[in-house]
Amino acid sequence: TIDGEIRESEVVQCSKKVKDWLENYGKKHPNTEITKTILNNYAPKQYREMKVQTRDEVLEEMESRDYIRVIKGKKTVIYLTT
Repeated sequence: TIDGEIRESEVVQCSKKVKDWLENYGKKHPNTEITKTILNNYAPKQYREMKVQTRDEVLEEMESRDYIRVIKGKKTVIYLTT
């Protein structure tokens, strides 16, 4: 930024929040597949309020950081990589 402060983009910030949310959700519901529908309905508010394209960017960012693995089929399933 102009003032020299380093700021993360909204996508990067949200990807970290979603990662934390996935970790907690996985502890509470260990045998549940996490689908995009679950994310769209229960993930952090910042994610839920994003446009679909931006949500996809968040998931792409998370994949690029090896936070998650996304399997696309009849439904899109998200696996947290730990």
